[in-house]
Amino acid sequence: MSVIQGSRGATALVGMSGFVVGAEQIVDGELWLFVETTSDFAGCWGCGARAVGHGRTTTKVPDLPISGRPTVLCWSKRRWECPVEDCEVKTWSEESCEIRSRAVLSERARKRLAAMVNQEGFSVAAAAVEFGVGWHTANQAVADHTDPHVDDPARLEGVEAIGVDEKRFLNATPTSRTRFTTQIVDLDRHVILDVVEGRFRDVLGRWLRERGSDWCGGDTPGDIGPVRRIPEGPRRPPSQSHSGSRSSSRHQTG
Repeated sequence: MSVIQGSRGATALVGMSGFVVGAEQIVDGELWLFVETTSDFAGCWGCGARAVGHGRTTTKVPDLPISGRPTVLCWSKRRWECPVEDCEVKTWSEESCEIRSRAVLSERARKRLAAMVNQEGFSVAAAAVEFGVGWHTANQAVADHTDPHVDDPARLEGVEAIGVDEKRFLNATPTSRTRFTTQIVDLDRHVILDVVEGRFRDVLGRWLRERGSDWCGGDTPGDIGPVRRIPEGPRRPPSQSHSGSRSSSRHQTG
C-alpha cells in the first residue's frame, strides 16, 4: 500500500467541479482518492443563520477508472450545525450532485454505465461487473440516464412514417401470462420512438390518439384497422425492405 500526497494535478485529473484531491492511496490494486469540497461556508436552510462545523463523515463510492485502474472516491463530507437554539434544524451533511446521498456510484460513473448499455451493447449485468455493483444498482443507473431521453418530446419531431412490431417481453410463468410489447419506430431515422405494453391494434390507436391529429398529419387517429401480415418471400434489397408501411400520413390503417 502506498500513499501519495494530493496536488493540483491530481485535482485536475479527477475533474469534478467543487472538489479537490487531498491524497491518493493504492489499496488492493484500486486507486483511492481522498476528496473534499472547496466550500467552507453554509447557511442553515431553516433560519438562514451561518452554520458551524460539526465534524465529518467519509463516503466511499466507485468512480470512473483512471488509466485503466479501478478508482474509488473517499469523500470527507462535512457535517454542519445550526447555532440558533430555537431553530428546528439541528445538523445536516453537505450534498453534491456529483455524489448523491446514499449513492453506490458517483453520478458520472452511473452516466458512463448507462452509456455502456445504451450505446456500446453491454448487458446490464456485464456493465454492473465492470463497476463492481449489483444488477439492480446498474439497472437503476440505466433507467435514470435513459428515461429523460426516451420521454423527450423532441424525439417525435420530423417523423414522416412509422414502423410497428410486436415483441415478447416476458415469458409466461405459473402465475402470469406471456407479456408482449409494441415497438414504434421512425422508418427514416431507424430509431425507436416508443415501446408500449400490449400488442393489439388498440394499443397503437391509443398511442396515436395521445399524439394528436396535428402530429398524425391532420388525420383523426381513431380506430386502427386489422393488421395484415406480409407473406414471406424472397428478400428485397435493403433499400426496399422496411419493417413497417409507408403512407402520406404518419400511420396506415388496414
